[in-house]
Amino acid sequence: MRGALALMELAERVNLPVDQLTELLATLQAQPTVVRERFRRRFVEAGLVQQRDAYDAEQHGGDDGEGLGQ
Repeated sequence: MRGALALMELAERVNLPVDQLTELLATLQAQPTVVRERFRRRFVEAGLVQQRDAYDAEQHGGDDGEGLGQ
């Protein structure tokens, strides 16, 4: 039951239907360990970038300071 709930939450977070996410995860599981780990690392990094961008937008009103002084 917890696995199904976690899958539904993840599907919502990545904006994919549950069946499509299930298929993607099954495909990932069939890959060699090195490929799975690389994908997981990139997935987590992308999530952290998204969190940082949301934090920056909240703290600075969306102005990340890029382009200043140019």
